Amino acid sequence: MAPLVLLAVLLFCFFSSQAALRPCEDGDWKFDFSECTQGPLGAGLVRSAFAFAPTGVCDAHAGGSRPLPKALTGLPCEIPCAANHRLGIELEQESSASAQRRLTVECRKCETGRFSLGGGSITDGSIGEWGGTWLQGLATACLYRGADYEWHLGGKDRLTCVLHFNAGQASMVVETRAGTWNEQLPDQALDLNFRAVDGLLCEPLNNTAGLKSAVVLVLRGTCPFAVKTAHLAAAGASAVIIYNNLWERSHFHPAAPPNFSLPSIPIFMVTREDGERLKAAATLAYSKGQIPKLSTASTRCSTAANERAPEVNSSSAAVSGVSANSSANDSSEAVLGCAHWRADPSGRFLHSGANHQFHKLFSFLTLSVRFVRDGHIRFKYAVDAEARYDGLIFEIDGEPAWGDVMQSQVSPWKTFSANVQRGAHTFTWAYRKDFGTSHGEDRAKLQLLEISGTAHADHVCRSCSGHSTDVAENGCWKCPANHYLKPSLVQGNRSVCQACPNGTWAAPGSTGPDACVPRQACSAQDVELIYHAPYNSKLSATGICHGNKTLIRARWRQPQVCDPRNPGSVTLLSATSLTSESEVRSCPPCQPLEWRPSGQACENRPARSCAAGLFPMSRIVVDQWHVWPKNFTSWVWGKTSQETQLHGWKCSLDGSAAIVGSAYSAGPELIEHSDAKNDQALLTLEVNLSSQGWLEFYVEENPLGAWSRAGALYVDHEPNTDGSVLHDHGIRQVWVSLKPGFHWLTWVWRYGDAFEDVDAADHDGFSGKSGLRLLNVSVENVVGGSAAGRCMRCPQGQGLSSSLLGVAATCQPCAAGRSSTDYASGDRSQQGGTGMCLVCPPGRASCGNAGIGSLICHQCGPGLQSKEGAAFCSPTPVIGSDERQPQWGPQVIEASWANSGNITALRAVQVEDRKYYINLFTPSSAPKVPGALHPQLPIQAYWWEWLPPRETEESSTCSTGSFLRPVGDLLESVQSSSDTSIQGIWLTYSGDCESGNSGQHRVRRAYLLLKCDPELSGDDPVLSFVQNARPSSTTSCEDVALEWRSFAACPLCKSSDWQPVFSETCVPGRGRNVTHVAASACFGGVKAPQDHWEPCAEEAPIEALIVLLSIS
Repeated sequence: MAPLVLLAVLLFCFFSSQAALRPCEDGDWKFDFSECTQGPLGAGLVRSAFAFAPTGVCDAHAGGSRPLPKALTGLPCEIPCAANHRLGIELEQESSASAQRRLTVECRKCETGRFSLGGGSITDGSIGEWGGTWLQGLATACLYRGADYEWHLGGKDRLTCVLHFNAGQASMVVETRAGTWNEQLPDQALDLNFRAVDGLLCEPLNNTAGLKSAVVLVLRGTCPFAVKTAHLAAAGASAVIIYNNLWERSHFHPAAPPNFSLPSIPIFMVTREDGERLKAAATLAYSKGQIPKLSTASTRCSTAANERAPEVNSSSAAVSGVSANSSANDSSEAVLGCAHWRADPSGRFLHSGANHQFHKLFSFLTLSVRFVRDGHIRFKYAVDAEARYDGLIFEIDGEPAWGDVMQSQVSPWKTFSANVQRGAHTFTWAYRKDFGTSHGEDRAKLQLLEISGTAHADHVCRSCSGHSTDVAENGCWKCPANHYLKPSLVQGNRSVCQACPNGTWAAPGSTGPDACVPRQACSAQDVELIYHAPYNSKLSATGICHGNKTLIRARWRQPQVCDPRNPGSVTLLSATSLTSESEVRSCPPCQPLEWRPSGQACENRPARSCAAGLFPMSRIVVDQWHVWPKNFTSWVWGKTSQETQLHGWKCSLDGSAAIVGSAYSAGPELIEHSDAKNDQALLTLEVNLSSQGWLEFYVEENPLGAWSRAGALYVDHEPNTDGSVLHDHGIRQVWVSLKPGFHWLTWVWRYGDAFEDVDAADHDGFSGKSGLRLLNVSVENVVGGSAAGRCMRCPQGQGLSSSLLGVAATCQPCAAGRSSTDYASGDRSQQGGTGMCLVCPPGRASCGNAGIGSLICHQCGPGLQSKEGAAFCSPTPVIGSDERQPQWGPQVIEASWANSGNITALRAVQVEDRKYYINLFTPSSAPKVPGALHPQLPIQAYWWEWLPPRETEESSTCSTGSFLRPVGDLLESVQSSSDTSIQGIWLTYSGDCESGNSGQHRVRRAYLLLKCDPELSGDDPVLSFVQNARPSSTTSCEDVALEWRSFAACPLCKSSDWQPVFSETCVPGRGRNVTHVAASACFGGVKAPQDHWEPCAEEAPIEALIVLLSIS
């Protein structure tokens, strides 16, 4: 019975509600068109126009209701209307009170303040429309070239192996790769204490405190991964995380060298960026007395344990790569994939996806649509990509609209339009990336997409408010603040702006009198303080102090949206501590590391005096917000950005914070009664870091959760935070690591995501308004910052310069022959981080790392030596320590190599289709080859390779020209051949290499066999590839081995090598001639004994004859 009772109740309620509706009047009817259908023969597509009673308003069947207007049938679907007109359905003029009204269909001019395209669609990011449903027919896809050189469809969520870092309320997830030997160890889940250590751990540890049963983070470089892991295993560690020593390179699978005992604990690898984040987060945790933890579901990174790749890592990672400093046999893996076009969270634009870490790809955005009449396409776009190699291509029906031009650098927004004929068309925006290098934002952006011609007419007119389109120029214009567009008031062909009544206000661009809303009572949020330098009008407009005094003036924030005459309003004086609206007072405080020595502008305090080996770190600290600090800018992104900044970031009246949001903005009604609720308030800070540093700031949330809901930090236009901790009173601490160079830091408040739509009853103490207070900002290692703060050691690879008169010492890259490692003390615990540039000891050398600075002096390998302060290792005078075995003289070989050509350093050699430039024992800068591109860094190498022109498309169309890359910038060893059948020596070089096919980096080795051949001179050297050692392509990173056959490569001659050769004839009175020849091929060394004469065996000496004669 219960279901039947419920049904009866529902039916009663329904009919009761219907019975309660009043009869319909002519003004109640709503109108619409039916779908187009095929009409009678020859009529084409037709449709109907009909009227209907709106639900819940009136009952068309009730007594006394006006008769429903009769539908119009057989209407052609192709009734055209011009731009700024709409195809409307209206009632005919009334003929009698009781007659059934007729419908009429005709083009009507758009109302004032509205526009149309005459049949089309428009999506405008300037008003956040990309945050909604995309235009029908708009789709995205992407393709990337895999390791098999085939194209693959990509763009889905990528699952990967991750590490979880936790310290208190701070957490972080980073992507990783497991070591190859992890497969030989039991698979297990880890949840361990986390430790970060300094140095490279290439030697056993003296101090093992805190390492037992911990997972330890260590920098890559100098020695194999297995050596580092073995040292940590001996110290009691349970696992190792290696982080790359190169920026913008990916992780890969760490491997052990051949014939090396596999370590007993697992190893993982992360990027340099993630390693620095982990290290900074751990340091912060230690300072708070917290013990950071690290966990992972599988030491083997099994597929079942994989998780979604963290976005913060994918946006900052770049091409995979390895360093030339590692002597391990690295097993690197390229990051393969691609990302789709997607909408920015703000809805302001579409972009080509987060493809910074990917290469060799196309990210497509396609629009397939049918034009029913001739029309046009128009869009606004911007691009920031690697010039000439990456960029945006636009095609119409498969044909490039820009010819052979690819747009790589377009900023600000640029407009493109093209006429389109009737018919079906496909438009394609393709963001293309070649095989290497990412630049800037590394994406294309689309703000406006306007299509006209996809329909014969628009049925509605759109509001002009906020649109960036130019089509509406003849029908759209905006009234200023406190005015509205009055359609009934016409001057010429246009309506005019009417002032709002007294006591009301309207946002800019308002239409109609209803846009004018009452002014509310003024609050302290409507007041601002303006600071001026008193007494001296000639001072700079940016100066606010003179003689330690400032003139403070209170005023209402502009445009003013409150009425101070309303009951409950504050006054300018009651909202401040001033006694008059303009008052001279002491200057506001400078920032913590600044002062006013002259009583005017704030300056950096004098540099702090630090102990030996330390330097005063240059940093900025901001906690005073009376006026905007240097390099800070506030602005609003959205519809109202050009008319008002009332809801942007502001300085608080007491100078304690930068404030934003409806809880702190002047005139919160602006947000409620205008388009400002979709805006974003931005606060930006421009900084230039001299070396690796980090940003830290404190923000107060109102209410709790406001930061995660509507706030964000963008670093170089991408969301980026390494971690955060929520303290008492709703204060959140946030930090992020920063690489050297220029950065654009942006604090964002998104009004559309704020709490204004949340019922205050659901949140205790919530007023219905929300916002943020930015309290404190600090950035380390800022160029131009104050050096009055903490004393620090220089970063690895750098040391203090000599201080000059009045100039503090600064960190400078360690030059060639020096490094930041102390080899004299024997303590390697601070390897690379002494804070000083120390001379390399004998047996070690450093090249200066192309001006970046050397953190170590690499040890000279077999057959090499160096003096103190050497930039590179030189061959020992003799190769081969055993005098009983063959020995070689490098100086003799080098002289033969150099003197055989017309150059004194690099020698050009052609080997089949490959061209190299080689100097055997002395590194040199890149050779000057006409038309070839050269490395940007001042690299020196022993071996250079000429590469053919770089292709810009899959076809043979080529770009500007050839280029040079170093093959070997480190001479690892000079050793005699271990194969006794080969008389010669091996020269082994190594260097970092980026593959032209995949963007993959690895350590590449180059071998040169100097093979003894007494038949060949060095004047015309014969070089060839060693068997199976020819790289498969000119752009690959495969190892290469060449063979140089020459008499100069023969061993040094020894005394025992020279064998006497006697002439066959005996010269009377002289004997026979004795010369010397080498029993085996040799060159240089001990010279042959001097030729001489010896008596013949059958010829008695003259003395013996005299004796015999005298006896006889």
